[in-house]
Amino acid sequence: MTTRPTATRTSLPSAPHGPAGASVACHRGGPRGGLAVALLSATVLLASCGGAQPEPKAATAPQATGATSRRAAQAGRPDAEATRYAPPPFTADQIRAATRPGRTYLFRLTLPGRSQGPLLREMRFVHAHSQGGQLSTRTLNADRSPRGEATVNTFTWAELVSHASYPKDATTVTAVSHTVPAGTFDCLRYEVRQEQTVIVAYFAKALPGAPVRHTLTEGGKLRSEMVLTEHKAR
Repeated sequence: MTTRPTATRTSLPSAPHGPAGASVACHRGGPRGGLAVALLSATVLLASCGGAQPEPKAATAPQATGATSRRAAQAGRPDAEATRYAPPPFTADQIRAATRPGRTYLFRLTLPGRSQGPLLREMRFVHAHSQGGQLSTRTLNADRSPRGEATVNTFTWAELVSHASYPKDATTVTAVSHTVPAGTFDCLRYEVRQEQTVIVAYFAKALPGAPVRHTLTEGGKLRSEMVLTEHKAR
């Protein structure tokens, strides 16, 4: 099946804040689980071909509000709400400097209960400029054959930073070395715990942007996992 990118003005899913964003995006008042990855965090919607049944969606934790406060925090303003969030792993400038058109992430996506096994999720930056750009996302089968059409989302660098906004009082950040199929990286490990929801995201210091691993568990059960298998700078 050929994939035809469809341009939209929709912003990328956000990550947890007041839980985190199932984009890694991941309840109202709790982390959203997802990546985003996206980015990197995240709310993952899987495309299906033709009349096939839709694949299960990655579970999402409650989505929090507070985008204005997150933007204030990123701008360095003393907004009272902004202090509720843990410092993000990267700044907008760091992500922008690391991103050129053609930069591509390939993740292995595991959704327990899916009988066909893991899928692949490709994210490719189509355009990048001083304020933001466009990101193409598509789901692939394990053999890399496409499932449905690619989608193209328009973003700003500040929005990508907000995908890793996690509630400060629920987040623990540690420096670790972590290995994924794409390599071994010095990472910042974010663990976000709110009630029965736990999000763990590893952000490689050498790859400003999406986490190299993102997991969401609820009640001790894995609901979704995204692991970086390949990364191309451009």
